[in-house]
Amino acid sequence: MDLQQVEEEANMRLIVADKAGQLAWEQMMEDRFLEFDYEYELVLKWHLVGRQSLVMIDPRIAFGAPTVSGLPTWILKGRYQAGESVDDIMQDFRLDEVAIRDGLAFEGITIAA
Repeated sequence: MDLQQVEEEANMRLIVADKAGQLAWEQMMEDRFLEFDYEYELVLKWHLVGRQSLVMIDPRIAFGAPTVSGLPTWILKGRYQAGESVDDIMQDFRLDEVAIRDGLAFEGITIAA
């Protein structure tokens, strides 16, 4: 089977591996590429839950830990599990409720509306 047969059979295009590119399945990866922010052709931010969430990874912030507005999500989880209310956390970190909910949801905690 040659490259053209693979493309026709899989109903997707392949980028040919050479010194100017790499082997990838364009249609399968296209949505994944949209999760990243690029600066100077380098990936610097990853919206790992998707762009609808405020959770992101930026290696320049918190050593690349998942964050919400620069605050690691594990901190939100720890404060919430320690019994603090969402309102208290919002005031302490000057975050809105959406940011708190996104961070907690990423950490596997769903809070009642």
